[in-house]
Amino acid sequence: MTYSSWNLRTVNLTNFLGFLGSKEISFYNGLQFIHADNHAGKTSLAIGILWGITGELPSIGRITGNQFQLKHKLAAETDLGSSFLALNDKHGNTLSITRTIKSGGKTAKLVVQLNADLFEGAQAQEVIYNQIGLRHNSLEGCCVILQEQRFNFMTGDMKKNSDVIHDILGLSMLSKMMPILNDKIKRLKDLIKIYEGKDPRKKWEEHHQMLSKDLKDKETEAANHGCDPRNFSLSEFLQKEFHAIYQSLEISPPPGNMEAKATVVSLREAITSKRLRNPLKTKQDEFNSKVSQIKENQERIQRSKQSITKVVNAYSASTGQYKMGISELAAKLIDIAKSHAIKHQTFLLLKEQHGLYAHSLSLLQQQNSLCKCPLCNQAIDRQALIHDIHAKMDQSIKASLEIQENEVTQLSLEKATLEELQRKYNSFAETIRQHLHDLPETVRQFNSKYEEQITSFSDNPLIKLAPIIDFLDVLEKDIHRCHENALQELAQVNTSSQQYEEYLNPLEQRLDKIALYLIPIHEIHCKLLEHEERKNIGEEQSNAYIALLEATKSYHIQLTELKNFLQMQEKEKANQTVARHEGFVSQFFINVANNPNYDRIAITADTDRGSVKYDFEASSTKSPRFTDAAKHVLSGGDLSCACLGFMLSLMKGRSNKANFLVLDDPGESLDAIRMENLAANLQSTPDQQTIILTHQQDLAAKLRQAGAASINL
Repeated sequence: MTYSSWNLRTVNLTNFLGFLGSKEISFYNGLQFIHADNHAGKTSLAIGILWGITGELPSIGRITGNQFQLKHKLAAETDLGSSFLALNDKHGNTLSITRTIKSGGKTAKLVVQLNADLFEGAQAQEVIYNQIGLRHNSLEGCCVILQEQRFNFMTGDMKKNSDVIHDILGLSMLSKMMPILNDKIKRLKDLIKIYEGKDPRKKWEEHHQMLSKDLKDKETEAANHGCDPRNFSLSEFLQKEFHAIYQSLEISPPPGNMEAKATVVSLREAITSKRLRNPLKTKQDEFNSKVSQIKENQERIQRSKQSITKVVNAYSASTGQYKMGISELAAKLIDIAKSHAIKHQTFLLLKEQHGLYAHSLSLLQQQNSLCKCPLCNQAIDRQALIHDIHAKMDQSIKASLEIQENEVTQLSLEKATLEELQRKYNSFAETIRQHLHDLPETVRQFNSKYEEQITSFSDNPLIKLAPIIDFLDVLEKDIHRCHENALQELAQVNTSSQQYEEYLNPLEQRLDKIALYLIPIHEIHCKLLEHEERKNIGEEQSNAYIALLEATKSYHIQLTELKNFLQMQEKEKANQTVARHEGFVSQFFINVANNPNYDRIAITADTDRGSVKYDFEASSTKSPRFTDAAKHVLSGGDLSCACLGFMLSLMKGRSNKANFLVLDDPGESLDAIRMENLAANLQSTPDQQTIILTHQQDLAAKLRQAGAASINL
């Protein structure tokens, strides 16, 4: 059963948009208003009613954004968000709508109760469509006008006007297909340009010309480097060249067909192997080693000679300074040692005699009564004796001690100097011995007769300096002669080895020519043959492109026709719909705008740049010729009145099954007179339940004057 004239009685929003927890508002019949500041929840209430009835949300930027959610953002995860609407009619029938938000989403569970009957899901939504008089996928007849819908509609931007009307009329999906179709048509147009410029046969010809030119350049380069141009076109030419080289190397070619570059690598390895198997190679290596060893020994002897020469020069300088050599130094040291021993002994005896006198003097000084000698019993003069002892100690013995001590000291210094010189000479001798010690291993490698002679030099080498220098001169000359002989022998071996390898060098040069000039020619020949085989493929591709081009043009025509058909269909549907609302809009405009020049508003839909656009045109029944586009002659307040009238007509719908209207801030951009006219016009229909949500103090005052009831939010 279908009922009519439903009034809105109660709205309960729980954890919905701006309401945390539960908020219930009750409504009356007739005109009523809720006056509250911004952010108090007026728009949340309007959206809750709209969403509860339709299950849809209007295409408004902040609502369709990814961050938008119906459930209050501070509500707990387990808390439910819901919108509950209770309606009744004058016959006592009841209709309740409950939408419960699913966790984190914009979808909801729907439960509808019509009197005692309970409905859920899609069946419940059909009940709402039938009872309220809504159209599927449309907001027309939902009886709720959001502030942002009207603002977008009033901007004067034709696209925004069209988007709002399309959204309300349920033509949005049709409109949204236009950009997709336009994009597809553009893509097809671009493909047509690409396909029209594609010709594989032309590309094949260009590549063929490029290969031919490259072949000609390579052949010219090869001819300039001594290659016979007559052989370039022969497919077996490379194989003949390779076979001739294999024969010259006396080796068999590998079985099967080997790639040209791999064959060159194989032949180079064969030539290298031939060189490594050269019978003179071992002898050549031996002579190289011998020359290197002799050269090393020669340098070692030269270093030894230089070091020994330095020692000889240093030794000569020392002998010149000290006027003695190692032999004279040894004799001198023996003499000094003897003299030092004698002088030291004399010094000790004098020191002992001096001590005896000192002891005797001490005894005499202690024996005051002594007058006879204890040994011979002769009379003595004690004082005279003490005087004599003093005289001997002070003069003779003391002077002798000082002389002897000075002589001993002088001899010690001279001995130390000679011992230091002896250590220096010994160091010279040790240096020479070290160099002589290293020489036997060196000379043994080319003449062992020198070993015994070198050994004889190790004893007293400083005495044999002249023979050593003479020996080193002779040794240096001999090893130099050995080095020259070894170099001559090495040169002979190298000449013989070079003569052995002479036949390999032309083969290697021949391979270089093949690798640098003939193989590139052969490769381009192969590419030309392969490219010739692709000619048929190019023909097939060209035919395929032609067929694809024709198919693309056909799709382009079909999509263009589809786009034009959809535009025309959308335009016709839009015109059919808006034509039914012109009477209401004109009357609302007369009542609210009170413009003396215009009393009729016409709305037309037409195509513009691939989309349907809506135009308002104001006219006068008093002066039919007095007409112009609304956006040129109407003030902002007039345009707002026309837009509001059209929105009211759209949201009331055609079925008249809903007896309520919810307007969110309808007084925006209206002056005091138009606010008063709006309040009076809404009050002029007492059977209509009209709910105004506003933050404007002036509009609230005008509504009170018109007898509207006030509701607390």
